[in-house]
Amino acid sequence: MILSKGYRDQAKIPLDFSIGFQNIEGLHSDCECFLSEITENIKNDIHFLAETWSCDHAKEIDGYKLYFQNGFKTPGVITGRSSGGLLIHVKENVQKFVKILSFTPYNCWL
Repeated sequence: MILSKGYRDQAKIPLDFSIGFQNIEGLHSDCECFLSEITENIKNDIHFLAETWSCDHAKEIDGYKLYFQNGFKTPGVITGRSSGGLLIHVKENVQKFVKILSFTPYNCWL
């Protein structure tokens, strides 16, 4: 994102903006959920957690807006667990600068 200096000063956008991404389960894990341990350490302005499957643990973090898509099974798959799943945590102070353009089980555009 490119902003002119005047707009950046007016909008109070932090110059040390950070984005994080973690694949927290993956196909080869033992199905144990580490979500609560991971969310305790999130400090980025926007943080993506992928392969969240469909865990039932608390997903919210104080001071962040949460967007999430549960894991799913591709049509026609009968056995096995759901795969995929995405959690996006956006700090409340940058929320006004973030717009969800598309959020489907297969992708998300911010």
